[in-house]
Amino acid sequence: PTDRDFMQWKASLTKTWWVGSLTKLGVGLEHLDGEDLDRFSKYDFEYFGDTRVAGYQGGLVTAAKGDAAHLTFGVSLAEVLRVELRGDLAWATDRETGLDRELLAGVSLNGTLVGPWQTVVNFDLGVPVEGPADGVTVFIAFLKLFD
Repeated sequence: PTDRDFMQWKASLTKTWWVGSLTKLGVGLEHLDGEDLDRFSKYDFEYFGDTRVAGYQGGLVTAAKGDAAHLTFGVSLAEVLRVELRGDLAWATDRETGLDRELLAGVSLNGTLVGPWQTVVNFDLGVPVEGPADGVTVFIAFLKLFD
């Protein structure tokens, strides 16, 4: 009963610069912490999670504390194509699983393509560079807009 409640908190700083009219550069830093986190409330470094490390699948690494840095470089061509190269670093700490500032790193290429008949394709191809993950992660989503 004493462990029913938990608290998560995150502090982050993010800045994006538009270099010219078609390219952008982004930098982000974040610190993650919490109290009484269990395996369901710990931070998960995945594509759909709040804190992301490119190339990592959900549930592979969870941590009670962490620090992360993100770097992005993107190019946009009108409203038709957006491509972004992303690099992520995270240092995960979790006393229960033995993580002590474990380095997680990955890179990804992601983007959005607008196709015919009001279709939108989102894609993300990620590769882990450092840490317990290996292989490649691929996410592709097809969206159809209806009037």
